[in-house]
Amino acid sequence: MRISTLGGVRSALAKAATPEAANCRLVINRAVTAIVISEVYIRSPGWLFVTVITVFALASCSLSEPSATRRSGTTLRDYATRARQNGSLEALVPYAADEEEGEMVWVSRVEDVLSTCDWIVGEPIEEKTLTFATTANSIEPDRIFTIYRLRVTRRAGKSKHSRALNSLEEEALRQLPLNNNEVLVIKSGGNVIVDGVLLKKQGSRCFSELLPHPYLLALQMDRSARVGWLELGCRSIYSVSGDRLTPRYEKSDPLVDGIRIQFGNSLQALLSAVESLQTK
Repeated sequence: MRISTLGGVRSALAKAATPEAANCRLVINRAVTAIVISEVYIRSPGWLFVTVITVFALASCSLSEPSATRRSGTTLRDYATRARQNGSLEALVPYAADEEEGEMVWVSRVEDVLSTCDWIVGEPIEEKTLTFATTANSIEPDRIFTIYRLRVTRRAGKSKHSRALNSLEEEALRQLPLNNNEVLVIKSGGNVIVDGVLLKKQGSRCFSELLPHPYLLALQMDRSARVGWLELGCRSIYSVSGDRLTPRYEKSDPLVDGIRIQFGNSLQALLSAVESLQTK
């Protein structure tokens, strides 16, 4: 799939006036971004698996009349009701097919990521859990997201495949307005109470919450550069102590290994390399 084709999909969505198109926009935007990332980063046969999964997410959110399956999609209130019926006040909410944590996106060279992300140095100063309805013709929330407001101290690079804000990101900005030198980071997951039941949507420990601590984050941002996603999962997250970078991802990986070998896990060396790529 070519990037020009992907741009056409987004353009059609932006112009669509049907309620179904509006409700599907979030899912399709995220899926299109995943395909673009796979095209940019992947240099192995694994790209086919990523693209198939992403196309499946696109197909599941048609612009036509919503199917009975989507109309009867499981909402957060459904999970709470089932928990109460089972005599529990807690329930786990699974991740949807389009909410993977970035671990299946293969990166063959660190240079591919350096030139396609916004690299943000900052510290979380506010956190909020947001529930959101993504099912067509439904106002009942079915997803849980955690929104972080970060105070930015330095940034380099620019997202190569940025896009317009989607409805979730617009709502996040309404709930956590930004000041100068701040950005929002959105990630799937979080805890919320619905009808007296604690609903937990948790991924891997590696991709757990951001603490009030300086980080270097590799983000895919919207066109206004205000809202970003950790598209590469916990490989996007580095703790910062002075000039020292500590990756959250502890396994061997071309990105993590490349930053260690080429830049010695030095913040200044990494950002200087990103800035030099911008001038080429």
